[in-house]
Amino acid sequence: MNRKKIIIGSAASVALILFGIYLANALYLRDKLLPGTNIEGIDCSYKTIDEVNQLLMDKHKNTKFSILEGTSESLSFTGSNIGLDRDLTNELSQVREKQNSLTWPLGLISKKALDEETSNLLFNEDAFNTYFSSVNLNKGNRLQSNDAFLNRNNTNFIITEEVYGNTLNVETAINKIKENIKNGADTIDISDCYEKPKVTKNDEKLISLAAKANDLKKINIEYKFGTRREVASDVNKMDMITYDGNDVYFDKSKVNNYVVSLAQKYDTYGSTRSFKSTRRGVVNVTGGVYGWYILTESETEELYNQLLEGNDISRVPNYDGTIIKNEDNDIGSTYIEVDILNQHLWFYKNGALLVEGDVVTGNASNGHDTPKGVHYVWSKESPSILKGQDYETRVEYWMPIEWTGVGIHDAIWRNPAEFGKNTYLTNGSHGCINSPLILAKTIYENVEIGTPVIVF
Repeated sequence: MNRKKIIIGSAASVALILFGIYLANALYLRDKLLPGTNIEGIDCSYKTIDEVNQLLMDKHKNTKFSILEGTSESLSFTGSNIGLDRDLTNELSQVREKQNSLTWPLGLISKKALDEETSNLLFNEDAFNTYFSSVNLNKGNRLQSNDAFLNRNNTNFIITEEVYGNTLNVETAINKIKENIKNGADTIDISDCYEKPKVTKNDEKLISLAAKANDLKKINIEYKFGTRREVASDVNKMDMITYDGNDVYFDKSKVNNYVVSLAQKYDTYGSTRSFKSTRRGVVNVTGGVYGWYILTESETEELYNQLLEGNDISRVPNYDGTIIKNEDNDIGSTYIEVDILNQHLWFYKNGALLVEGDVVTGNASNGHDTPKGVHYVWSKESPSILKGQDYETRVEYWMPIEWTGVGIHDAIWRNPAEFGKNTYLTNGSHGCINSPLILAKTIYENVEIGTPVIVF
């Protein structure tokens, strides 16, 4: 019985001693961090806030952070650059307030790091943002990442592969640096923060658009200019197709560009022609009403609509003016030549001289010059009354050659000696080509409507 009392008394004494130790530690730890407290790798057990504050400030001040891109360092800075060496008294006080000194024995049993809990408290967001606002993470020569896109060579539409560059997504990179620092890292690789292409060569839509574009390009386009043929090349057709990033289609404005290019190549109306004259060799003759031209607006509309149907195309263009001839030089071998300098006219038919003779052209002294250019006989009348502001004259043979009332006609009122001389300089016509009666008669009886008249 006594032994039992002794055991009970001893246990009570030990319990009392342990309780005393427990209570003493609880009182001792009222202004200190509890056992097992670990902040950023520092054992803060039994340390005051001031002590821990100094330890953290010393650590952060000397900590170097290294930012890598693969194996190369692109940036380094210390904790003081981002405000980690600041006074953390208030933040540590918040950590201590969450601790209960009466639970100090638990820290002896299970040590728990408070890094995650304290990282947001200790991290200086404002200083970090201020520092990185002045840092250029994309310094140096950087390659931009580019999406794969629809491109072309001389024969087909092709896909140009995407480009993986090394230009950083700055927001992503900064967020990664921030989170890694909060988690205690001092070496951070941001090479996974490069901007990445959004569209690759294997993109199904891009592949489909390339196939569609090449199908559009397969449409054959042939134009007929008399016996001449103009077949649109692959480049011509690809030039008419637009890729807007979402679809491919024939672009009416580009179809118009093609039609305009045909007009520039084939139109003869108002053009400058190299003409082999009878006495003066090759001369360049510009202007006149002879020739034809593509009606580009209506031709564009019709060609565009046919392209939308998706079938092969063979057509004569919409045009105005004289008839389309087969030759590059649309004057041909039947024409009337009027040489103002020599005051002489020649009429060739099928390459052979039919008739020639001296003439009198427009009065050069009062602005009634015969208009130069390539014109054509667009009408014939015999006899005819020619009327002007100050005259009304009967002629036997009248052949107008342009739209202002100028033409070829007989002029029986003139002295035969006036033809072929310098009469035109002071006593020429109102613009017409005055001819002796026999010359006008021969031309009239043999010329056809549409015959070119070259005046130079």
